[in-house]
Amino acid sequence: MWQLCIVLALSWRIHAIDVEHLSASNFELSLQRGFAAVLFHDKSSASTELFDAWESAAGMIESLHDDALMGAVDGTDPGLKEFIDAYAIVLPSIRVFRRSVIGEYRGPSRGDSAKEIAEYIQADALVSTPSRQPDSILLASFLPFSLLSFHTALGQDFGGQSRAATGSTREGPHAQGGGHL
Repeated sequence: MWQLCIVLALSWRIHAIDVEHLSASNFELSLQRGFAAVLFHDKSSASTELFDAWESAAGMIESLHDDALMGAVDGTDPGLKEFIDAYAIVLPSIRVFRRSVIGEYRGPSRGDSAKEIAEYIQADALVSTPSRQPDSILLASFLPFSLLSFHTALGQDFGGQSRAATGSTREGPHAQGGGHL
């Protein structure tokens, strides 16, 4: 029984991410993610070498955040020819998309190890990790309006005088002609 446990423990592997194969039908939708590193390739030997390293790198990455992907595009897909031509994408090459905005990939590629590519992709994807602002920042953005409403409700202008004391019937920060924001 214990031998079976050892065999299972040695053969168990954390599932790595997969390279998503993008085509004309799913390309635009895939790029709307927070981070997409995409390899554009053709049938050349340089493309084949880079594609193999790209898939090996994906196999080394245990996970990326939910809004990230590693993809590959067959640059000979006629449905993507217009996109590839418009952005002057040379095959093979890698581009990074952050919320559909194309950018240069500055990481390792041809001649570099899959491990270096995997490490770079993991680090670069972290830059695009979705973040949530603290509630206090959200509250602070409404603070000036809240103070303005509070002072108006009390019948005071920004100089601290009440409208009744000055005889003004105007409301808001310009009630006395001053108090410019």
